[in-house]
Amino acid sequence: MAGTDYIDLDDSTTEVVRFPNGSKIVALSSNPTGLRGRGGSVTIDEAAFADNPEELWKAAQPCAQWGGKIRVISSMSSPDHWFSETVAKIERKELNYGMLKTTIYDAVNQGLAQKIPGLWQNQLPDIKACNDFFISNLKQEVGSEAAFSQEFECIPAKESMLIDT
Repeated sequence: MAGTDYIDLDDSTTEVVRFPNGSKIVALSSNPTGLRGRGGSVTIDEAAFADNPEELWKAAQPCAQWGGKIRVISSMSSPDHWFSETVAKIERKELNYGMLKTTIYDAVNQGLAQKIPGLWQNQLPDIKACNDFFISNLKQEVGSEAAFSQEFECIPAKESMLIDT
């Protein structure tokens, strides 16, 4: 229905969401073969934890040639992983890709702690106290400085910190 604030999901599936204007979102596994032969924009989520991110990147390239965009979104893993190495090359200006890097501090400074319900909101209207309590609570919940750095500060974990089960 045009002009509404919702999407009618009657014509959608668990893999495809169709919009009234004819566009759609197709959800695929992280298997690079699933991208082959597709067009449009591609978002590779949690690339630092994909089994073969280089192959995903390669398979996404034809989509960009037809006017699509490729977005790679991830928290960090090890410093020698493809994603971390690519981020480092972008930061050194060896690759000419745009990049947005958002740490927990960036998000908190933009109002995150005031949007997520929790005990830290008892500190309001003192925004600094609210933000400090939020970060302190988050560090405590995560349990280790290494995990906090990796997941919330965009710092790759050292190989010795990774546990493979």
